[in-house]
Amino acid sequence: MIIFEGDSFKIRELEETDAEPLFTNYHSCPVSARYVSTRVHIDTDQTLQAIRRWRMHYRKENPSLLVYGITTEHTDEPVGVLVLVWQTDHAEIHFGLSSACSGKGLATKVCSAGLKLLHSKGVRDVRTQPYIGHKASIRVLKKCSFVDHGRLKQHAPFPALGDGLFDCADMRLQLEPANTGSSCRTENSNRC
Repeated sequence: MIIFEGDSFKIRELEETDAEPLFTNYHSCPVSARYVSTRVHIDTDQTLQAIRRWRMHYRKENPSLLVYGITTEHTDEPVGVLVLVWQTDHAEIHFGLSSACSGKGLATKVCSAGLKLLHSKGVRDVRTQPYIGHKASIRVLKKCSFVDHGRLKQHAPFPALGDGLFDCADMRLQLEPANTGSSCRTENSNRC
């Protein structure tokens, strides 16, 4: 099921048949997983098991987690994921894309679409905590009106960076009826 359709991408529910392309395009790539808090998947079966877990949340009335696939206008194969997490007093947004899609404006569009989805579900307080050194992600979040609230010391693991916990930027956004994330600015209209 398509959740959101933009001019050059779609956000949709993942299917079990997406395991191989999602593994190939995103979950097996050390470059794409550099700033992800989970390890690179070692095989397609690991991605398939993850998709099966994520799919269980799609039909829940009040899911605490939704993981969607991101596809481009060129293919219906997923090139990344959008992750929405509901906490007690706020929601979190996370997104990751294939390294082939980096620097082409897609992350900003996906973030904006994710904010619209959260807003449509009544969310007002959105947070995310990217690795403090992931400048591109922080830049995308600022384009989407997130405000940097400082540094979270030893906050999250990033296995590709090493053992232990790493510092993260505390990025927050208050959504109001007039601010649904649609004001994200894109500087590059190229498509991956």
